[in-house]
Amino acid sequence: PYTPLVPLFATLPVGTFYLETATPRAGELEPLRDLPADVRIGLGAVNQKLDRVEPVEDIVRRAEAAVALFGPQRVSLN
Repeated sequence: PYTPLVPLFATLPVGTFYLETATPRAGELEPLRDLPADVRIGLGAVNQKLDRVEPVEDIVRRAEAAVALFGPQRVSLN
């Protein structure tokens, strides 16, 4: 999970964090909401570690959850 990294992330002078968020090991998005408001989130919304294609609904659900948390201007899909 990204939870222990959030304090470090908050100090880094970057505009966008490109993060894997589709695998169970990535954890929840909620802790990332504490990042500075000017930081964008590149959302890894597709689990590339699966041996099958994920249902579109799962990918859309992840994207919608990120937009609800960060706002559409701060989210890009990877």
